[in-house]
Amino acid sequence: MRSVPVAILLAGLFCILMPQAARAAVSPDDGYAPDGTSQWHFELAPYAWLPATSAHIKLGNGASANINAGIPTVSDLRNVLTGVFMGYGLARYGPWSAELNIDYLSASQTKGLPPGPLELIGRSLDISTSFVRVAPGFGYEVYRGALGPVPTTLDARIGFSYFTQSTTLDLSRFGPQGQRLPVSTLDNSSSFVQPWLGFRASIYPWPRWRFQLMASVQGLGVDGGAWGWGAGVYATWAATKWLNLIAGFNALNSQGRGGAGAVIRSIDFTQYGPVLGLSFTF
Repeated sequence: MRSVPVAILLAGLFCILMPQAARAAVSPDDGYAPDGTSQWHFELAPYAWLPATSAHIKLGNGASANINAGIPTVSDLRNVLTGVFMGYGLARYGPWSAELNIDYLSASQTKGLPPGPLELIGRSLDISTSFVRVAPGFGYEVYRGALGPVPTTLDARIGFSYFTQSTTLDLSRFGPQGQRLPVSTLDNSSSFVQPWLGFRASIYPWPRWRFQLMASVQGLGVDGGAWGWGAGVYATWAATKWLNLIAGFNALNSQGRGGAGAVIRSIDFTQYGPVLGLSFTF
């Protein structure tokens, strides 16, 4: 059976990598040399986030709508995703740090609609959307010590998030012989920038392990009274000197207020779900 050699190969590789776990990969001394002076330390982490979605939208005419979608399944993603990239980078030098988080998502879906008043055959709506979030930031280590016997660090963080989204709706109807005939197209795109403030707390209970809590508040009332928050809990295990495995849970909330004549008066949008990823340290 082919699976037996593969299993043996994977087991052997795992046994080779296990002893190579290095404290530098997940250490409270990241950013410092053995003699205590500052040195560069980098961490790059591609990851997957599968969030459930909850949104409350209030329109200018007083009507409101709620959207609730659970955590997507593999089948859901296969049917709608056309492109995705999620990644996080961190550079440390002594107590200072710089970070960059990038999320890109592109999805497309076709939905059948009932026929219009003068049509015998139904219509089709093609929905294409893309979303990009780029969030750079800077941090400063305000505490490096221990909680009891457990090494602990705490970073204060500040930065901004750039959001851009684009949505296209193509409505078509089917002719007498099944051919698709265009009816209308609607394009919408927007972008905005929001500041954020936060912290990152890390504890190192065992040599190969790191547990982190990150939290932030964003918007700070700018851009039409926008507010929001973010929070995440992550566990990292150092598999080798350069490779770590990450698992956790992340949540992100955005709130916005439109002007008196805006079509959308307010929106409260929350995403939350599990995170899985790898990180490479050097």
